[in-house]
Amino acid sequence: MNDCCIICNSEDRIILEKVRDTDRLTKELFSIVKCKECGLSYIASKPSEQDLAKFYFDGYYGKPNKGFQIIVSFFKNYFQSLRRSKIIFFKKNGK
Repeated sequence: MNDCCIICNSEDRIILEKVRDTDRLTKELFSIVKCKECGLSYIASKPSEQDLAKFYFDGYYGKPNKGFQIIVSFFKNYFQSLRRSKIIFFKKNGK
């Protein structure tokens, strides 16, 4: 697993906090770290798709194309696109 910063690829980081998942059944402990190069804070040891499924099960955001779910899907897609654009921008500009 690659635990480097997704913005600058640095592995030089400091631990900000250790937090336990208290809302779900896993009770896993996560380290929130901050990159010493660019300042990005992120979860160390990024979870796999399979691990994420433990937290975001089918139906987590409601049923597809039903009522409120349409709005949630729109904003989810919008913010994912925005986040992706920022990451690409920072990677291209070396920030």
